Amino acid sequence: IIIGWIGTSSNHNNLLLIEGELEFLLNKYSNLKIAIMSDLRPKFDQIKKNKVIFKRWSPDVEASFCNSIDIGIMPLHDNPWNKGKCSFKAIQYMSMQKPVVISDVGMNKELVSNNFNGLLAKKSDDWIDSLNYLINSNSERMRLGNAARETICRYYDVRVLAKKIAEIIKNV
Repeated sequence: IIIGWIGTSSNHNNLLLIEGELEFLLNKYSNLKIAIMSDLRPKFDQIKKNKVIFKRWSPDVEASFCNSIDIGIMPLHDNPWNKGKCSFKAIQYMSMQKPVVISDVGMNKELVSNNFNGLLAKKSDDWIDSLNYLINSNSERMRLGNAARETICRYYDVRVLAKKIAEIIKNV
């Protein structure tokens, strides 16, 4: 099972928010790995290097990276900056039919209906419980991944957004 995170090094502080929880799960499951795609390798204090698959970000491999993971994560500190984020990481994972565990912050709360098309986490136990749940259930990973993809197709597909933008322009 591969838990994946994609983002720039300026957002590593958000990833490090759940380093302890990830390390706990890595120690619990011998078949678990963490995959990171970023411009720089994150500086983990607790997670051993051999448990991390690191890929340098490139537009050429971004889609294949997202497709290679089993679960996408988007931890965020609950602060004004992160409340303004657009949930792009989660949208990327969800568009590839991946189940997500994301912080219950900002737009994430609008994007994901908990246990319908993803899982929302507020505190440490939420991260551990949600990731445990998905690690242990292929059928739940598939169910949430399917619902995630449906959400993206219904609300975030280019054709859907183009129609909305055209309607806005037409009414101006």
